Amino acid sequence: YGPIPKQWKGQCVSADQFSPADCNKKLIGAKYYIDGLNADLETSINSTIEYLSPRDRNGHGTQVSSTVAGSFVSNVTLPGLSSGSIMRGGAPKAHIAMYKACWDVEGGMCSVADVWKAFDEAIHDGVDILSVSIGGSALKSLDVEIDIAIPALHAVNKGIPVVSPAGNGGSRYSSVINISPWILTVAA
Repeated sequence: YGPIPKQWKGQCVSADQFSPADCNKKLIGAKYYIDGLNADLETSINSTIEYLSPRDRNGHGTQVSSTVAGSFVSNVTLPGLSSGSIMRGGAPKAHIAMYKACWDVEGGMCSVADVWKAFDEAIHDGVDILSVSIGGSALKSLDVEIDIAIPALHAVNKGIPVVSPAGNGGSRYSSVINISPWILTVAA
């Protein structure tokens, strides 16, 4: 991955089941945002169902990070691939900074305040690109066409591209989300 970029100002925070020692030259930043959701819910999230830290409990952030920036892995065996294949993410030499603003509560929830704070801190920390994988169940608590689009415009105006999912709604009429023209919307 090479050295951590000189312009990098981020950090890895210490919290539940996560230590700054978990970071390295690949994972160079890890923060979490929960105060807004706790205020919205008028309670605190139960730490037995979710890590109150940057740590990923349900695997979504880990899977997306691996797809985007996973390192080279040798001897991978998957159906349809020969034994000993090499797999990698789209940008295997990229550094990763995680900004956890959504939580596995009531099927998935995010607070607007937490999402916007995560965007602001990512911009300040010096990220080069933002992969914002918010959609699906998180839509119960966010209007992505406003709550993601506005901070995404702020990032783009600072020269930071924003990539977000088109959603999992299938081919129904008006099922695509994150449609603001300044967001690179992707679908599989």
